[in-house]
Amino acid sequence: RHIAPNGGLRALATKVALQSSIMQPFIYLPLFYCFNAALRGWQLPELVHKVRSEYWSTLQTLWLFWTPSVVFAFGVLPVRQQAVFFAGIGFAWNALLSFVSNRGSQRADRADETPLLAASIGPPAASAQSA
Repeated sequence: RHIAPNGGLRALATKVALQSSIMQPFIYLPLFYCFNAALRGWQLPELVHKVRSEYWSTLQTLWLFWTPSVVFAFGVLPVRQQAVFFAGIGFAWNALLSFVSNRGSQRADRADETPLLAASIGPPAASAQSA
């Protein structure tokens, strides 16, 4: 209300612009990567690699997901319903972000497990026949 006190389209555009150009790329997403790295016990080089390889695509996905939600909430919903709406959308976003963020690590975990599993089973049948 303080940014665009008269409301309307100008207020909506201002809120969406601030959300998309300042809050998401410079506050939310960097904090996400930092907390994620801290919880995983990553060192700074791992964090830098993750940010360099995923930041731009994650930010684009964030904009695709959140911009319509923000426009709907600020443009249509009464103020008293916005918090509940954002909580639900935030839950869905966090689930999506967690899935996408961990998709690569699950493949790496499986790749790490495969040699151990193969070693515990024994040699392949072709090797057993030639022995």
